[in-house]
Amino acid sequence: DFPMMASANGLGDFVPEPPDGLVSVEDAMRRAVTSPPRRPVNGLGDPHHLADTDPEWAGGDTLRLQKLAGVVTPPFVRPVLGLIG
Repeated sequence: DFPMMASANGLGDFVPEPPDGLVSVEDAMRRAVTSPPRRPVNGLGDPHHLADTDPEWAGGDTLRLQKLAGVVTPPFVRPVLGLIG
């Protein structure tokens, strides 16, 4: 086992803080699982996100990933991540 623990701010020695400052752990997790606004296909940072030309019914991978993560995620974490029960 290699448990992870964030007890020090060692990263700050190598990488500057973002322009708007640091965010809470909850906000960071929420941002990580939230889909960005739709963009043109050639402007997508991640091909799994919906493009502005995709139809509404397409849905992307978001719903499937939320359901999959909901199965393996402890119940107390689901509200923070916005997962479906």
